[in-house]
Amino acid sequence: MKQVLLILFLFSFCINSFSQKNEKIIEFTFDTISFKYPDFEVNEKTIDGLILRATVINNITKKEVAEFLRITNNTYYFTQKNDSNKIITEGKVVLQKTPFKKIKINKYDTNGEVDGYAFYNYYRFTKEGIWYDKLSDRTCRYGKYSNNKKDSIWNYTKTISHSIGILEKAVTYNTDKIINETSLNILSKSTFELEKAIIGKWTVDNSYNPNDSIIAFRKAENNNLNKISLTFYKNGECKMIGKGHHKSTSQIYNWVYKNSEINITLDSKVKFKIKNMNKGYLVLYILQV
Repeated sequence: MKQVLLILFLFSFCINSFSQKNEKIIEFTFDTISFKYPDFEVNEKTIDGLILRATVINNITKKEVAEFLRITNNTYYFTQKNDSNKIITEGKVVLQKTPFKKIKINKYDTNGEVDGYAFYNYYRFTKEGIWYDKLSDRTCRYGKYSNNKKDSIWNYTKTISHSIGILEKAVTYNTDKIINETSLNILSKSTFELEKAIIGKWTVDNSYNPNDSIIAFRKAENNNLNKISLTFYKNGECKMIGKGHHKSTSQIYNWVYKNSEINITLDSKVKFKIKNMNKGYLVLYILQV
């Protein structure tokens, strides 16, 4: 299928008396993301010859699927959306310094004689700087591009619920090649590393809702006065404190690491589970209260 050249003419000028004309044309796509004719079209807003905003429209659904928003003369902020209008990719794109294609076309006068030439220079974007990609409904990543190649530590996160996400792994790239991959999930580590990470006080995250069955906790710093706290001890005990308007409650549980999960029990019955955890963040699942 022929890829449409989604083009906008930024400026033009004549060279010599032989009516030579140069056009700088932007193709609003790049190697990793393509919008092809006839499924997509581009609408743009141009002021004083500068493109301030260009949107890519799906010709079938008539929905905006992508946007290029000008930052400077040669840089734009790119966003791409899915069918639910949620952003799945975003970051900065920079116009390449040299065109990827040049075309020379004859110009003719009213007598059909050659009356000069038109030169068309086509430019594409490259990814630069920090980018975000949503890989699936539950997984996303963010890191840095350099000249269209991943070139930094990229963090991968997993969504647990509508308000809770946790870091799962860090992947180091050098010009798109994986140099190192490290799991950030403490539950996949050794028992020694797990015990070293979990011992101490954890406090409920600010996004806590009393009706939630999944609660996020952060490792406590100093004397955190949050309404709920968990304190893990080396002897296998876990203390939970809940603070209400008029009184506080306190309960001692037992905790044990088993099958890549942490069970928190009372009278041999599992009350809570920890299924997701890194060095500073854990997610508690309420089974029975």
